[in-house]
Amino acid sequence: MVVAAHLQGAASTWFMRRFDSLQRMTFDELCTALRYNFRCPLDRLEISAALGSTTKKATESYADFSHHLSTIAATMNDGEESIATAEDALATFVKNAWPQHRASLFSCVKMQSADPWREMEEAIKYLTKVAGHDGRRRFSSTHPTPSRDRPVPTKRSEPSAPTTSNRRAKTPRRDFSNAVCDTCHRRGHTTGYHDQWVARQGQAVHARLALAATSILDDEEEKPLPTTSTDTPSRDSERDE
Repeated sequence: MVVAAHLQGAASTWFMRRFDSLQRMTFDELCTALRYNFRCPLDRLEISAALGSTTKKATESYADFSHHLSTIAATMNDGEESIATAEDALATFVKNAWPQHRASLFSCVKMQSADPWREMEEAIKYLTKVAGHDGRRRFSSTHPTPSRDRPVPTKRSEPSAPTTSNRRAKTPRRDFSNAVCDTCHRRGHTTGYHDQWVARQGQAVHARLALAATSILDDEEEKPLPTTSTDTPSRDSERDE
């Protein structure tokens, strides 16, 4: 039951369904059965490539990232940690935990050591001291913290639209209700308006007269001319007879 408390997912279901038969197994036999049924389907090269490309998450502490790398590296040895798998995890940690401090980590950590687990602890302590925290970045809900690895591009502010309109304001109409004309002495219009009105009326009368004269001339041209005949005797000739 101690083993079952640490199993999750499909492994926990598998253990509970075979609990009666698994009770008669020794611990080594149980571990062998678990490895056989739930071992990683990838080969060593694929696991090594996956280990090298694993990067630290923003919400992951340096200790959690170290444990994650050690677990991946141990799958190359049937789930058991060894000096070789610990060295692989340490190399990936130095490379991907904080790339900006990779060179300084190489100088203070022994990559080839008889105790790579101790070197991993020293690397975690160094990065924690430099960062001032355990590696987990806490994002504010109102002011998000930009990532240190990638600069966040700043968006250029758009030019503000002009507040004043280019259209001209309409000129208010003038009130001539109290104006008095100097020509006709009437109220409601100016002398200039009176003169313009008289001029327009005169032009209209002139145009009507010209049109009437044109129509009279056209009628005169259309009338037939009187004809004279030599066969018709005149009155003087009748008197002579």
